[in-house]
Amino acid sequence: MARRLDRDSPVPLYHQIVETLRYRIATGQLRPGDALPPLRDAATRWGVNLHTVRRAYADLAAAGLAVIRRPQGASVAKTAPARRLSVSGLAAFLADIVQAARTRFGVDARGLAELLARERMGNESVASSRGSFVECSLMQAEDYARQIERRWNVEVSAHCLDAAGEPPAGPILSTYFHFNDVRRRWPRRRADMRFVAVALDPTLTEALARRSGRSKPARLVLAETNADRARDAVADLMSLFHSKDVSIGARVTRRPGELLEGKKLPDAVLFAPRLWSKLDESLRSHPAAVQLRYVIEPTALSALGSECGWSARDRMGSRVV
Repeated sequence: MARRLDRDSPVPLYHQIVETLRYRIATGQLRPGDALPPLRDAATRWGVNLHTVRRAYADLAAAGLAVIRRPQGASVAKTAPARRLSVSGLAAFLADIVQAARTRFGVDARGLAELLARERMGNESVASSRGSFVECSLMQAEDYARQIERRWNVEVSAHCLDAAGEPPAGPILSTYFHFNDVRRRWPRRRADMRFVAVALDPTLTEALARRSGRSKPARLVLAETNADRARDAVADLMSLFHSKDVSIGARVTRRPGELLEGKKLPDAVLFAPRLWSKLDESLRSHPAAVQLRYVIEPTALSALGSECGWSARDRMGSRVV
């Protein structure tokens, strides 16, 4: 499936993957219903991390070219017949609105159009200065929100995916990992949704080296409660370290804190943000305990601000006019 990606190109890697798959779908090399390679297999073939493939598949799904189902994976969408719009029905509906505006409020068609335009501009102005980041962990959502606020002049609130209610007006932001979850949760807000690619914080290698007292840690164990998430995280860790000298494993357990018990411990026990937030303070301060941190990829962060029309902040955190 994979061809060589141009890593020197200004075109993001995920977009190169999308365009390649678009071409193969258009030329019949990939037929409706064909399964796309699993995330880990595709990441290995393309030589990219899981989040890059996840974003490429999500973009194909958003364009109606692919369907993503868990746990089956992604497949080429089956072409759906286009729905025929009733132009006459739409015209009659609009005529009723214009008539009601004239008889009840004394506003003609031109005045109604101007009123709607002003209302839309006002809503967009308010919405564009605010946003909400949705994650399964409130701690992780707050971290992503602060990353965006440091780069762009916008107020971003944190929202837990399982919390009651829906995010306020403005863009609904999340990672491609939660693409399906967020779209299912608030289907009427899909036009407001923006998704970003994330990667493990590259400074993690330095932090682990300081913890272990070696130039590179020798043995890492990831604590997880979900087997699929454990496999994805281990694959990301392996791509981050690029070394056969580092042993990376995972333990799926209902009690992640138990991995810090005993005398023979690994150099580090890694916890995803949603698990870290549930650990007792005494366990967080354990010498072997390390929180996994993800950061929004720089190209994705730049594209997000441009797409939402936010103004940039300077290096001191002030607004750039």
